Amino acid sequence: MIKRKKVSAASYKNLLAEWVRFYRKLFGIKVDFSDLVVPQKQEGFDWLLIMFQGLSANKLFAKCQERFGAWRYIKDLDTIRSEREAKHNYAIWLRDRVEADVKNVSADVCKRQGINYITLQEHMLLALWYHWKTGKPLDINNVNVCFGSHTLSGGVPEVRWMAGILSIDNGPPPYVEWRARSVVS
Repeated sequence: MIKRKKVSAASYKNLLAEWVRFYRKLFGIKVDFSDLVVPQKQEGFDWLLIMFQGLSANKLFAKCQERFGAWRYIKDLDTIRSEREAKHNYAIWLRDRVEADVKNVSADVCKRQGINYITLQEHMLLALWYHWKTGKPLDINNVNVCFGSHTLSGGVPEVRWMAGILSIDNGPPPYVEWRARSVVS
């Protein structure tokens, strides 16, 4: 795994202010990211996502249901384990794309290449943030496989926009239209 330099959150003042507004508007909470450490930005990774401490998968799912509708195959999303958990505030960078960026690569290949991928919690937060900014959904044409998370049965959560709502299932899918979102963490 590649070690990346961390930078001061003050370098991203406008982006941090946007996330403060987002959390106040959608969750009704006041956040302080003044001590947040942000991974060094890489070319092509232009979306900053800030995960607030304590946001569980079930809380994020409930907010998705409230905001634009959501369905889940897995009853308790908090049983899913992720590479990054919201035990503290943290930030990641993602590519600025409606559809995920990596096509048809297995989790094993990703692990060998040292690539980090989005978790289910991060994906739900990204979907909420994107909808808040644009009024539109993510992953309209493809399934996003959240390789950064794993279900108790060893599967990988998959997320897509289907029938006008966010749909979360247990994968990986056996079809060709799936993708994964790489992250800089």
